[in-house]
Amino acid sequence: PVGSGATPIVAALRVVRGSGDKQEIAYIPATEPVGGRATVADNRAKGSVLSLTAPAADAKVKVTTSAGSEGGEQAVKTYTVKAGTTLEVTPEVPSGLKGAYALTVETESGGPVHAARTLTVTEGGIKMFTVQTLPDDGGTVDV
Repeated sequence: PVGSGATPIVAALRVVRGSGDKQEIAYIPATEPVGGRATVADNRAKGSVLSLTAPAADAKVKVTTSAGSEGGEQAVKTYTVKAGTTLEVTPEVPSGLKGAYALTVETESGGPVHAARTLTVTEGGIKMFTVQTLPDDGGTVDV
């Protein structure tokens, strides 16, 4: 029965930005927590934003940005996300970045963390965007 705490709920979200002919839409599916590690490619020096949500308990996550596809040095930063909140951060851009880079999120301690990367690019006066969730990818990679 709904309300007993025993019923799982799956949701998705539609995000609309702008209005009229300058409108852009993104769809965000329900997703599992980051777990051990999750990675998303094609981040840019400008326009990449990472959202980290800790629904149940404080959590500590390590965010690694790889060297760029055409050069640069990786960067690593650790964040603490308070229970019941979403922390929005601009990923640390790799030093000497050339090209795009991969972003890896690893849960270090605490409760589960859900993550999503928003990439925004303006073209023709429209702020186009995409939102990609970061569920545990089950992979292990050197970044």
